[in-house]
Amino acid sequence: MQIYNRLKFVPTKKEINECGISSEVIRYYFGTYKEFLKEVGVTKDKDVKSPKLVEKHFNREVILKQIKELAAKLKKIPTKEEYEKKYGKIVGLRQYGGFSNLLELASPILEKGEISKVEIEDIYLKYIKENGIPSEKDLPKDLPQLKIIKKYFKTFKNFLAGIGYVESRAAFYKMSKEELICFLQESVDNKVLKLPKDFNLNINLPFWETVKFILNCETFDEMADIIDRQELNEIRYNKYTRKEVVMLYKKLSDKLGKMETGATIRDLELHHRALIPIIFQSYLEV
Repeated sequence: MQIYNRLKFVPTKKEINECGISSEVIRYYFGTYKEFLKEVGVTKDKDVKSPKLVEKHFNREVILKQIKELAAKLKKIPTKEEYEKKYGKIVGLRQYGGFSNLLELASPILEKGEISKVEIEDIYLKYIKENGIPSEKDLPKDLPQLKIIKKYFKTFKNFLAGIGYVESRAAFYKMSKEELICFLQESVDNKVLKLPKDFNLNINLPFWETVKFILNCETFDEMADIIDRQELNEIRYNKYTRKEVVMLYKKLSDKLGKMETGATIRDLELHHRALIPIIFQSYLEV
């Protein structure tokens, strides 16, 4: 038992031999390798090609621990199929009220940090894009549940608004990357989109979180490059004086916890890329 507890799968004859148990000893006491495995409470799962553990009897504490560990690894509530693929079938599942009841008892996604706020947002954004918004009263079991959502966002409605989903802007979720790029290009050309704040203030534009998710970008500067409208950066930065540029740099350094060393060029590229030529030009003019 100690061997397969350490290896986490059914050990081979070679692995058993390496642990000091020779094939001769196994044959002497048990007759065959298969009988030896039965004696220690392990069999091979015939439904899976690779060897898997199938314990004769799981106790509830072991099952709950396994569910939590699997949830942390998958970063979501595991399904019954995912659990059985990893650990094998649960003998006497009915006595625990079914797998759904075990999920409730395990509570794998709690306040202990198994899943972060950002991870919850990403999971739901992907789900909504493919399936539409789920009902608050009947959330799919493989999604983070209402308890953890309320912990971070207070209400389900606030959560949806936070990830950029409201009924008036629902159509943007169904856009492909190419469709959104064309839409944003038209919005810039028609002077509808000029500044980052326009995304959240103008109901005719998607929320910024939606843009970030579909275009896979982090900053307004990156978005401007993706949609090939670099003039957005010129609009934003040409109005800055030398003093304002210095203040922006100091704020960025403070935000990143780098007041002593100062933000690096890489930091500027990630957060305020368009400021780089302005900073260097302003000091060259001195």
